Amino acid sequence: MIGGLQKTVSRFAIVAAAGAMSTTGAMAADLGGNCCADLEERVAELEATTARKGNRRVSLTVSGHVNEGVMFWDDGVNSDAYITTNVQSRTRFRFRGSATITSDWSAGFLIEIGMTRPGSSLNVDADNDTNTIGDGMDVRHQVLYLKSKTYGTLHVGHTSDATDGITQICLGCRMGNYASTAMDDIANSFALRTAAGADSNTTVGDYFESAEGTRQAVVKWTSPTVAGFVLSTNWADQAVGNDGFGIALRYAGEFGAFRVGAGIGYEDQANRETTGGSVTVAHVPTGLYIAGSYGEESTAAGEDTQWHISAGIGRKVNSLGKTHFGGIYGNFDLRDDGREAQTFGLNLTQDIDAAAMELYVQWHHLSAENDTNGDLQDFNIVFAGARIKF
Repeated sequence: MIGGLQKTVSRFAIVAAAGAMSTTGAMAADLGGNCCADLEERVAELEATTARKGNRRVSLTVSGHVNEGVMFWDDGVNSDAYITTNVQSRTRFRFRGSATITSDWSAGFLIEIGMTRPGSSLNVDADNDTNTIGDGMDVRHQVLYLKSKTYGTLHVGHTSDATDGITQICLGCRMGNYASTAMDDIANSFALRTAAGADSNTTVGDYFESAEGTRQAVVKWTSPTVAGFVLSTNWADQAVGNDGFGIALRYAGEFGAFRVGAGIGYEDQANRETTGGSVTVAHVPTGLYIAGSYGEESTAAGEDTQWHISAGIGRKVNSLGKTHFGGIYGNFDLRDDGREAQTFGLNLTQDIDAAAMELYVQWHHLSAENDTNGDLQDFNIVFAGARIKF
């Protein structure tokens, strides 16, 4: 009955709007005896185009987060502070839909858009706090899937490949302490300084290698969970000669008071082979955790290697939510120009449960060298900000 009343009210509103927009009696007269049929058709058209939470068959969920802060940096010669978007987990919004086909089969989609702006932490450097490279929006995920509880899930579209995130598995980690490339995301474009204070031939981003996959156009299959294990594999079609293949095995389990997560993956694409993995253990009663990763990337030019370890604790010490403290150390040995680097950092995060928000402050330090410039001046960065989810 309520639905019928709503339709009646909406039709009256349309009639009123039509009358208000009419400027001549002739226009009103043109409705003739078909006015009701015309209005019914218009109502149906409006109902079909109105944004809503899905439809009768496909549910729709809108979510995302906003992540902004202040970045303080020191390259050994100059220092400054920028207001910027934190690309460790940049601002984004997503649309997720799902529909049940049978008791075993379902289908759905994911569309996720990432936001960038002139102050993106990935693009700013010592000379420019409003670098416009990548300014705007870009597609992170645009994929549909068909899922079976028995046979697994088939994804088709632009999304994470099988090995994406395989070196970043960490139970208890918070932003800035979850991966070996945490510093790379917020200082990628900064040129490192030579001992004499000049710009070197390298940037911060040249000293990091993730040794894992990425988001790209794929056909990907993910198995059902069996005894805590999940297998995934993909085919990626980028261009002639660049077809790729990836495979990964992940595990999650509990043993008394401990939780364990691990993964290992291999990818071969565009004459580039990567092998990487990570493992993590968390003690639930205390909130303590430790995680580590190792990765290799091989091309005709040689081999890059990286490893990192992170540890921390998360406990509820106030009424706002959990407080997290952690540290990270990473080592990188890259073939190009004999580049070597060590990075370490600390981070403090306060959850605010009532607002689905995190307040955080991070410090990251990089020591690097290469064959051309020798030892480079240390680079330091502090990022203080907040991420709120919706």
